[in-house]
Amino acid sequence: MQLTGHIKGHLVSILIDSDSTHNLVQPRIVKHLGLPIEPAPAFLVRVDNGELLRCTKVALQAISGPVFTFVEELQQYYNSNGKGKLFFLQWQDLPSVFSIANGIVMKEERVVIPENHPLQQTLPKEFHSTLTGGHVGVSRTLAQLAANFWWKGMRKAVQEFISTCKVCQEVKYLTRKP
Repeated sequence: MQLTGHIKGHLVSILIDSDSTHNLVQPRIVKHLGLPIEPAPAFLVRVDNGELLRCTKVALQAISGPVFTFVEELQQYYNSNGKGKLFFLQWQDLPSVFSIANGIVMKEERVVIPENHPLQQTLPKEFHSTLTGGHVGVSRTLAQLAANFWWKGMRKAVQEFISTCKVCQEVKYLTRKP
């Protein structure tokens, strides 16, 4: 989708990719508009061709939406935690649906989250309960989450999380006749 907008009084074209986890602005546009650029912890961005780009700076007025900061956390888990090391090693010799990219286990271009890793509790919350999540229900939350991540039992984890979501339980309506 393409929209027209203004940044600091300048007319700009805004391209929106609804499957994207980041809103990116070309560096020359950031420089031209004089937007402040701040150093940031490195994070990876997967672009349309499947390539992973490493980002180390952000223009704070030019990025919105979730920025995944867990990549280094997962890499550290694989290198320093005994369970993490075993998890990482077991995927190296499995079928072609699994791969290793930048030290992260991937399944069909989605990040594999290790069993019982804290991200299995954090990610459903981020994709459901935040402003960008919007409390959209099991199917839509799962679809958004599954576009980027995979773990065994992900559907059940999302269902359980949403069944305990206080906001959803307060505004829930019956979907069938009483």
